[in-house]
Amino acid sequence: MYIDEEASEDIGEEVIATKDVRRVLIGMGFESSKEEMNEILEIVDPDDEGWVTYERFLPVASLKLKDRDVHEEAEKAFQIFTAGQPGPITMEHLRRVAERLKEDVTDDQLREMLAVACTKEISRGVDLNDFQAVMKRAGVL
Repeated sequence: MYIDEEASEDIGEEVIATKDVRRVLIGMGFESSKEEMNEILEIVDPDDEGWVTYERFLPVASLKLKDRDVHEEAEKAFQIFTAGQPGPITMEHLRRVAERLKEDVTDDQLREMLAVACTKEISRGVDLNDFQAVMKRAGVL
């Protein structure tokens, strides 16, 4: 564990050394950019005391967990479209899903879906980042 024993005795509750927050988050499976880590540290140790209480740490860890769950769900949905194959969602993928759902969708409508979702050329398909952006705009994520 990364409990700062000395600071915990002085404060009267278990705390994590600020320098260990990144390691704790990595140990929980969360990666953060340097910028994001600086923001997290400003939140959990705003007075730059060198330690973080669990009361301040838990909400941050909870948000990271929720964010990871959302991205995992988006990846699962993406895999449904691509039939588990890597790579972008293509016209053929959309056609297959529409047929499975017994939806009568024209090729023009499918192209329109791709055009709305793609940040690049339609012929390249919809990558995971584009897919997540569409899901966010739709309020699903």
